[in-house]
Amino acid sequence: MSSNPRCTVYIDALNLYGSSLRTSKFKWLDIRAVAETLTPSGYDLTAVKYFTAQLLAHIAEDPGSVERQKTYLKALSATGVDVRRGVFKQRTEFRSLPGDESWIERVRPPLLPGIAASLDNLERGSTRPWKVRVRLPEEKFTDVAIGVELVDDYHLRQCDLSVLVTNDTDLTPAVRRIVEHGQEVAVFSPTATVARELSEAAS
Repeated sequence: MSSNPRCTVYIDALNLYGSSLRTSKFKWLDIRAVAETLTPSGYDLTAVKYFTAQLLAHIAEDPGSVERQKTYLKALSATGVDVRRGVFKQRTEFRSLPGDESWIERVRPPLLPGIAASLDNLERGSTRPWKVRVRLPEEKFTDVAIGVELVDDYHLRQCDLSVLVTNDTDLTPAVRRIVEHGQEVAVFSPTATVARELSEAAS
């Protein structure tokens, strides 16, 4: 058995995707390879934990995204990545419409031009701003799952270094707590800089 210190990498998949991969053509990222790159020399990479939420077909904008996600997660698991699945919930509420857009730009698939023009005229004649009822998909439990796993792994002495890939400041309390108890925690952001709260909390 190796006497090297142990490293665990935790990937906040939704933060990574939303920050870096959504607009990239390189969406099929080799998470295991990323984790190996983030593991310092002299450490053994003992676990890669990937936290995501299962897409729902009835709320996905791209119908094919659900099957692509399943295939991708299966591929990650085959490389030894520990995939942890949260869930998406859907809430419905009224939201204000942008005043500088026509109805032809607001709806997908686009409305017929005549219908869009009629709605534009009706809205211009209104004395109050219009709102529409929208369904908002929202991932649940992912942040909590990552925070619990960080704290649990520290208490069970599962690793000597925790490497967290996220820029979600909701994870600051968990990072701060285990650093206060002596755990080494490195935070890598999917964006250009690490959020101040995470940067200050990490070791």
